[in-house]
Amino acid sequence: RLGASDLASAVELREALRMLLRAHNGQLVDTAPAVDTLNRITALAGVRPAMAYGGSVGHHFGGSGGIGALAALVAIVYAAEAQGVWARLKACSADDCHWAYYDASRNRASRWCHMELCGNRAKGQAFRARRSDPVRPVRG
Repeated sequence: RLGASDLASAVELREALRMLLRAHNGQLVDTAPAVDTLNRITALAGVRPAMAYGGSVGHHFGGSGGIGALAALVAIVYAAEAQGVWARLKACSADDCHWAYYDASRNRASRWCHMELCGNRAKGQAFRARRSDPVRPVRG
């Protein structure tokens, strides 16, 4: 059975991961609380590297129930870092979005989860702001 504390821990982990993914996208955020949360849940769940018989490194975790499920997510984060793809996981730059996405662009410069949605909205807002600025001339 999962309780209210499991839900609170899951939400806390989700927001910590979102904060770290926002930092991957170049946003100026304080990641210290997010790292502290990730480390605390890692310790509670007993996540640790474990060598598999095939020679690969996996992760072992001792928790069950809600903390066990969170441990599996934390293990995925550590595996993504080990595989070199963690930095490509980002959170959308749009203030009203922050959805997580994988940046598959060649130069790793993607800023929005979907250019058609969040990107167009942000670029449209910037365009309208420039056009309404009475100090800055508009080039036609």
